[in-house]
Amino acid sequence: SVFNNCVALLALAGFRVSQRFVAEPSSTVIFKGWFEMPGFRTYVGSRLSPLAGQPLMVALTMTLLAGAPRAEACTTMLVSAGASKTGVPMLAHTVDCWDCDNRVALVPSRDHAADEEHHVFGIGHQYPRITSDKRAWIYRPQPGEAQAPILGRIPEVNHTYALWEANYALMNEHGLSVGESSSAAALPQGPGVDLADPVTGQKGPALFSIAALITLMLSRCTTARCAIQTAGDLAEQHGFYGEGWGSEE
Repeated sequence: SVFNNCVALLALAGFRVSQRFVAEPSSTVIFKGWFEMPGFRTYVGSRLSPLAGQPLMVALTMTLLAGAPRAEACTTMLVSAGASKTGVPMLAHTVDCWDCDNRVALVPSRDHAADEEHHVFGIGHQYPRITSDKRAWIYRPQPGEAQAPILGRIPEVNHTYALWEANYALMNEHGLSVGESSSAAALPQGPGVDLADPVTGQKGPALFSIAALITLMLSRCTTARCAIQTAGDLAEQHGFYGEGWGSEE
């Protein structure tokens, strides 16, 4: 499972793992564990419920507890196929954000008309990160909610692949996955469509944040090479901006 892969990755990364299972009514099981390294400790909890005879992970939360300096910087952990005991590569991506909308959405594959456009929304990590009746079921506006503003448009491709996404897109139907991790960079495009210059208050013209680019990488590609080329081309054509002013992201 995804959860077991995360456990394995944390152990490989040098964490000391301890765990226990707690039974609850209705055959629900709670997994609780601690992952520790010098300087900090991470608590992991997972709720497992039976579905068609198989356990289904319906919630996975990771919270950084006391014992570490406060930091919000994503971390990516990767085990290659050659380093994995099972021969299966594993990728884990933490999203260090205490108030983000962590719901997981299934975005279906779609065929598009020749004149159709791809809508670019804002960064939108807080709930609800998107309200739209054109993307995924969980994003449908509730009574009284307005559609999210469309901040930009680019030409759409003929077919887009199905993918799972949370705050960032995770994996598409072909098994292509992306893990985002912050790094220092100089961003010459300046402010973005959803990020104002703190001095002038002006937004734009850069169109894409990292979250928006990952979505396009997974919806349009089946290989890592394609994903990298797609992200680079779109960033050059339309501009790239960080998710916070002065952000290393």
